[in-house]
Amino acid sequence: MNRRIILTFSLAFLSTQIAFSQSPSDSSNPVFSEESAEDILEKYHSFKGAVLNMSREEWSVIRNWEEYDEQEARGIQHEAKESWKKDNGALTQERKAMRQNQPGGCDCWIEPDDTYEQITTFDWDFTDGAGANVDCSIGPLQLPWTFDFYGTAYDAIYINSKGSISFGDYLIDWTPEEFPNTVNQIAQVAGFWADADYRASGDIFYKISQNAVYINFVDVGYYNNHDDLINSYQIIITPTDGIVLPDGSNTQMCYLDMNWAHGDVGGSGGCCGDGPATVGL
Repeated sequence: MNRRIILTFSLAFLSTQIAFSQSPSDSSNPVFSEESAEDILEKYHSFKGAVLNMSREEWSVIRNWEEYDEQEARGIQHEAKESWKKDNGALTQERKAMRQNQPGGCDCWIEPDDTYEQITTFDWDFTDGAGANVDCSIGPLQLPWTFDFYGTAYDAIYINSKGSISFGDYLIDWTPEEFPNTVNQIAQVAGFWADADYRASGDIFYKISQNAVYINFVDVGYYNNHDDLINSYQIIITPTDGIVLPDGSNTQMCYLDMNWAHGDVGGSGGCCGDGPATVGL
């Protein structure tokens, strides 16, 4: 079941769907493991097996292991994702065709094309938790104009894997919290703040133009490495006097296909009941 919703507003005046959350250095999701790196490698039989199957707690140990190689780990993750895409290419094309040809369409959704950048496994600038393609962020990405966030002007953004863009700093937090949060504030536009997982299904595309920034979270699965349900949604931001959005608005969020509500952490995973995830308005 699909839910197509459009939210368009100006952040200079409206407080809906805006988040201030804790900084990466003061995470609300500490994870620890009593296992040694050797124990973990033996458990999964190899470094590759560990990279593809470790829990966040185990990742915290391996990441601090003196022989840990981040590029090797990302190469393993990239190879696994490309293998999934090859095996599921028909499904991916079917989903794309549905988005483009759905009767009645979704007026707010803009399908990414060749003018967009796609974030790959090797592009993430910051990782935590389960690492690249799970708990990660890219940025700062410079804007050709300033974005007005309640009177504060920003000229760069971070794109965060958990469904948001932030200003001034990146944000890796897989557990949504109430906001605004007054501790170590990070300005955030939260499209769908949830425990997304891109190791199998899911990609993020973005385009920075002279008139707007478009960020599309496409066919996104949920933690821990699930692809049976997917979400697709979009964030657009513009300068205050931009021409892309109507009525002086500088922010728009569009929800094309929402089928899961949360990951395995803090719940049973996926969507509850027969319908799509409920989006708070």
